Amino acid sequence: MTFFKIWYARQTSGATTYAGGQWVNWPTDKSAFCPICNNPKPEAQPSEYHIELNYLGRKGFIEVLWNSHALPIFRSDVIDLWRSNGFTGFDTRPVKFVGWRGKKRPLPKNIPRYNRLLVTGRAILLSPPTKKICPVCGFRQYDFNQRVGIRVDETSWDRSDIFSPQGYEFVLCTTRVVEVTLQAGYKHITFVRSELWDTWEEFDVSKWDIKEWRKMFDTYFIRRVEDLDQT
Repeated sequence: MTFFKIWYARQTSGATTYAGGQWVNWPTDKSAFCPICNNPKPEAQPSEYHIELNYLGRKGFIEVLWNSHALPIFRSDVIDLWRSNGFTGFDTRPVKFVGWRGKKRPLPKNIPRYNRLLVTGRAILLSPPTKKICPVCGFRQYDFNQRVGIRVDETSWDRSDIFSPQGYEFVLCTTRVVEVTLQAGYKHITFVRSELWDTWEEFDVSKWDIKEWRKMFDTYFIRRVEDLDQT
């Protein structure tokens, strides 16, 4: 079975290309976190996620919303697409824009509706290897520093279309999710085969010309349905 990691546009250092903001109503009560590993408890998720805008960027609001906690926040039409195709393994919470970060000015008009994706589909990973397992909540910490790609233990996968290891915010999905999303024409949501994730060589000025490195880096990303046959 082939799986993919969902990847989406993010701000690069010093650049504010897309709209983004700060999540400001995260849980602060100690009871919301595991007393041993400090992992947030699933039931502690707020009923609504509050975002203060940092900037609009040159391209403004796109299919995803950059945010300070790297939460998977998608525009509502993306969520509607996935629901209309019967994809399983997720729930959502509404996102509310509550103002500008450190500024007193009106919010932009006609802000698209966004939802925080709560992934409920689950699987255990074979790689990266497990570093430790919390004896209280069962959170399994993986050693992502090894950069060996993401391999799913299919015997543990609950067959959801959208899933992730418990306690992690990154999103994995099936080929069908890739096909439907790309066929809809979204430009800022891309995919990487899970086993290739983070296996690319990092940029090194002594070894790479930046244009050549970006060309190599780009080969890992699936942006068209046709790319599924080329990776």
